[in-house]
Amino acid sequence: MIDGRLSERFWTRDFVVILTITFLTYANISVFFEFFAYLKTCPIDPSWFGTLIGIFAGVSLLARPLVIPFIQPGNARGFLILGTVLAVLALGFYSLTQSLWGLMGVRIFHGLAFVVMGSALTALMMSHVPKGGSARFFGILSIVILIPNTLVPPLLPTLTRAMGGLPMVLLGFAGLTSLIFFLLPLGLRMPLFLVLGSLVGLGWGLAMPVFNGLMFDISAPRFQSFNTNLGFQMYQAGFFVGPFIGSALAETAGFRPVFFLAALISLAGSLMMGVYSRSKS
Repeated sequence: MIDGRLSERFWTRDFVVILTITFLTYANISVFFEFFAYLKTCPIDPSWFGTLIGIFAGVSLLARPLVIPFIQPGNARGFLILGTVLAVLALGFYSLTQSLWGLMGVRIFHGLAFVVMGSALTALMMSHVPKGGSARFFGILSIVILIPNTLVPPLLPTLTRAMGGLPMVLLGFAGLTSLIFFLLPLGLRMPLFLVLGSLVGLGWGLAMPVFNGLMFDISAPRFQSFNTNLGFQMYQAGFFVGPFIGSALAETAGFRPVFFLAALISLAGSLMMGVYSRSKS
């Protein structure tokens, strides 16, 4: 049973932002309830209408298993931005062609865009599902996904007439989808984490060349090649052993001890470097 404290944590700003982005994501799909009627105005054989309508879902069906292994909560924000850019472009491309193969290409591109966008949104929300409230979380999310299918289709005939055709309506929804760019800074804030990740990368970028140079300088000429290669071998050993230690520790204690252990190992390496420097001075 969900207690009052869980309810207070449930309706966070991040959750509201997730719901709003979800609404915008699926709104740019519900606008295609008018697509069949639009195809009748295009110089296309009606026998292709079903293919043009279904190819969007077909692309999603084929592409999603290929895309989702690369998307995780840590990089989902970037993929969501990429997917949104692609979706906005796709909605705009519908106004550029009415030919069979032109629309086929646009539908395929739009399907790929939605795969990236939807998969990234799903990965992004995983870290915001409250413990003990997952059923409620996904229940509300499912309702929000259905809301565009309830609100948008009845408006489409009026919007189509007022805006001069479905392509112009799609351009309008491209603008609506672009609101995601303004919503992301309001919530889902994976910045301190990005700053820390950048600092770690900067540290590696500084330390590794220095280590290689130091290994070269302290080696006798006939051992310089051997010792430098041995240093690279140690990098590979760390990349091999580290995941085993890290995954075992994360499985039992979570990721925080993994980061503390990595910090202690790095500190130990720095202290050893200091001892080495004093012994040479």
